[in-house]
Amino acid sequence: MPQLLILDGKHTGLDGQTPGSGDLVCDFGGADASQLATLLKQGCGRVDLSEMLRTREKELKERYLEFVYRFPFQKIGVKTVFEHLDRDGVNYWWSTLIAEKNILKKSSRAVIKTFKLLLLEELIVQRKVTGLGYVGGDAEVAKTLKDLASACGIGYWDSLASNGKKSILQNIKNNTLLNHANGLAKHLYRVMACKRLSNVRPVANCTLLTYFPNLEDEASPVYTSRYFKGLHDVLNGVTLDYLFFYVANPRLGFRDAVDKVKTYRAGNSSTYALIEEHLGVSGLMFTVVKSFREAIRNKKLLDRELFQLPGGNLNLYFLLRDEWETSISGTVYLRHRILGAVFDAICKERKGKNLIYLMEMQGWETVLTQTAKRYGVHTVGTVHALIKPMMLKFFNDPRTYSDEKYPYPLPDEVGVNGPLSKASFLEQGIAAKRLVDIEAQRFMHLKKTPRAAPEGEGTLLVVTPINREEALEQLIMLRDAYGAMRERVKRIWIKPHPFFDVGSILKSLQGFPEYEIKYGNINEYLYRVEWVFVANSSSVLFESIVSGKKTITFNTLSQVNLAAVTENELLRTVTNATGLSSAVKGFDTEGETSESADFLNLDSDFKQWKQLLQRMR
Repeated sequence: MPQLLILDGKHTGLDGQTPGSGDLVCDFGGADASQLATLLKQGCGRVDLSEMLRTREKELKERYLEFVYRFPFQKIGVKTVFEHLDRDGVNYWWSTLIAEKNILKKSSRAVIKTFKLLLLEELIVQRKVTGLGYVGGDAEVAKTLKDLASACGIGYWDSLASNGKKSILQNIKNNTLLNHANGLAKHLYRVMACKRLSNVRPVANCTLLTYFPNLEDEASPVYTSRYFKGLHDVLNGVTLDYLFFYVANPRLGFRDAVDKVKTYRAGNSSTYALIEEHLGVSGLMFTVVKSFREAIRNKKLLDRELFQLPGGNLNLYFLLRDEWETSISGTVYLRHRILGAVFDAICKERKGKNLIYLMEMQGWETVLTQTAKRYGVHTVGTVHALIKPMMLKFFNDPRTYSDEKYPYPLPDEVGVNGPLSKASFLEQGIAAKRLVDIEAQRFMHLKKTPRAAPEGEGTLLVVTPINREEALEQLIMLRDAYGAMRERVKRIWIKPHPFFDVGSILKSLQGFPEYEIKYGNINEYLYRVEWVFVANSSSVLFESIVSGKKTITFNTLSQVNLAAVTENELLRTVTNATGLSSAVKGFDTEGETSESADFLNLDSDFKQWKQLLQRMR
């Protein structure tokens, strides 16, 4: 009966262990290739986790969604998790990182690790594995494997590259008092900065809540957002109350955002405001103190029994503990308590009116929709991006929507921007009557698909994601591949995500080739290049294919595959630097473009948006 050796990262020490013929070895993520080859020559059998993940994504996704569904029904003492997190008419379970399942946040690493661990647990049973060995540097994975081995009644050893203890920084992050003090300072700064704005009361029957800035033209005195590209001519013909949800931006700080709002207010029938204007200093202080008291009580919810996956021996306590702790007693909990107070003031002012917002099924949205329901505010969540099959925040176990006491707090209507998003919601059991069609305003340029302009030859456009770890992996792969493809690639343009500047990563990478940073709209560059190297979590992957570009993406064991399109003549998916250079050098196809209409509603007259706005007026 074999032992199973798990290699996680580029670590070579086997701590005196000598796996051999009949034992199994697997790459858990970024294993040293030479070490893996040596073990295979010694007679070890290889477990291909990458292939197993690729073929069983749907099944693993359903198991994880079931785990999340069952989590809040469990009891701590005499109350369920749901009951513990019910505060002031809002249930804050829905705004936890575990309920949110946002693959683009830190908890995404826990999701992909869970998928791999589920496969390994199955392998232990099927192959009658007698022992587990772990060689790597991830203390959370090591502890989870040790726990799994004990539950399965088999041996365990590890060669951990760290001592497994939390860093000083992590202990600070988990300190409830410091979290609340820091959160108070940050939000107090924003509330005080908003004092420079005069009070503006809503004038319209419909409010449009949107992320800010992400501006089409930062110098313009007229508000134009990339989120509503092409739709602004329609919006400008309607009097609306605009509410801005500021997201930290390296190019436009919060005080600059305040100045922008002042500019937009001049001589305009619509109103413009930041959500922070709705919470004064006293309200902020009261909310922070209240949140701190609740957070201390919530500590009782740090119970490892909550994290047991149904139907097996795997427990996710060590993987999800930090995400859970910050969600119930740290920065995430405080942020959503403050937003609860902000949304209460916003909805009280708009009682009986309408509110449209950009829907991404993030935790804060559930705070908004629950608050709006209390005040009779009619909410419409509009999907503005592509819904990808493994973007878990857009998916739930179907029972999540039908529970009588604690159903998922959806908006009153969901604006779906095409067949893809509509099908995704219908498959989960969301009622068709709740869905309303809208045009995909951010993708109207896809109605025209020009080929590469002459100056595009030899230009590689690198589109980086919002996730730091994925961006780092992408840029390292590019650096390591450049030597083998430099004869073909004459210039490199890097287009960073507007909410994540990759400058610090680029400075840290020694030997990185010459490049030029490109800001602004992706469409300014997409049609002028020969290849596009894009993270699979980015919607640009889809745009690039539809635009007829030679598109290269990457997928490794450290990330969930978030591509909306996986099979196309214009797409190459690579796993390492060698694959990237080979794709660039051998990518000569001029295949058929994808039909964007199969995914999105593209009507430049915006008839559906007009109908929605007319109803909201």
